[in-house]
Amino acid sequence: MPLIESQAINAATPSTEAERLGRPVAARNDRDRIDTVRAIACLLLVSYHVIGYTPDAGLKVPVGTWLRILNDTLGYVRMPLFTFLSGVVYASHPVRRGSMTPFLTGKVKRLLIPMMAIGTLTILVQDALNGKLGPSTLEPLLLLPLYAFAHFWFLQALFLVFVLVMLLERLELLSTPARAGAAFLLSIVPFALPEAWLTPLFSLHKAAYLLPFFLAGLYVARFSADVHQISAASLTLILVSGAACAVALMLPSIAAAEATGRLLVGIAAAILLLRVTSAIPLLAWIGSHSYSIYLWHIFGTAGSRAVLARLDVTRWDVVFVVGLLAGIAFPLAVHMAVKDVPLVSRAFLGIRARRTARVETPRPAGA
Repeated sequence: MPLIESQAINAATPSTEAERLGRPVAARNDRDRIDTVRAIACLLLVSYHVIGYTPDAGLKVPVGTWLRILNDTLGYVRMPLFTFLSGVVYASHPVRRGSMTPFLTGKVKRLLIPMMAIGTLTILVQDALNGKLGPSTLEPLLLLPLYAFAHFWFLQALFLVFVLVMLLERLELLSTPARAGAAFLLSIVPFALPEAWLTPLFSLHKAAYLLPFFLAGLYVARFSADVHQISAASLTLILVSGAACAVALMLPSIAAAEATGRLLVGIAAAILLLRVTSAIPLLAWIGSHSYSIYLWHIFGTAGSRAVLARLDVTRWDVVFVVGLLAGIAFPLAVHMAVKDVPLVSRAFLGIRARRTARVETPRPAGA
């Protein structure tokens, strides 16, 4: 997650340079600092949905106001930061040769099962609250595994990114700085294409958007001695992104120029945040639950807004603060409530319930 936490795959001795470079991030860096940055990404995401992605959603902030401009501008950072961090974490647990099937199965359990479970619940709750629960509900339920719905597009797109990265690892195209850099450069091409040129089936167009940021995070983590330092690898990515942006500005396509500008800002912001952010215990704890927050934050933000509306609370600053807190607290409460419940934890959190050790009762001597 999101900032999606990669699952370690048990494997034999690494057989490629890429595999040997898969050293645990925690052994090279302070993991709390990464989780602190994850928390920042969560705050940006929840704030986005509290304010609303359009003038008719959330706080209903009009176009042209400072809050709307700020919310839209932070779009250059939010999902790129989540995806960059996913690449950083993946680099500590890369797919191993001979473990492709377990790796892919793990991603299905981690990403797609929660997408279906929570996506279904979201559709049912929305239609029930709007008085539309009935035969018409069947269509979005059937389309859920095929097309993007709400914020669950990220799970479909990230799954496709993992599939492609798995293939690149199999071909050893991410095993050296030159090869990984070439892969990053090639990923800019579909990234810069207008979304309308790519199919929305299983959020393929969004996977093209995420891929460069994931590869950038992987590159920095794999080829830097410390992801918290602005290393040669980091500077290389920024310069390459800047060069791509400069080339795009000379093209007649406004979309290509905007896309590469997003690329430059997103990667530079992620690298800078990793560099300047210190570990903050509370934020690090929140960041360690970033995936649960991503999955469930909508229930907290929308629910708090509905409650405040019933109480006739309309001050935007109060609605914003309460919505932000609820968007963080509700997912954490869900996580704590179901993390140890078999099957439910897999469906609603994408994790396997922890097994409680059975305590054997001592038997009397001679029994």
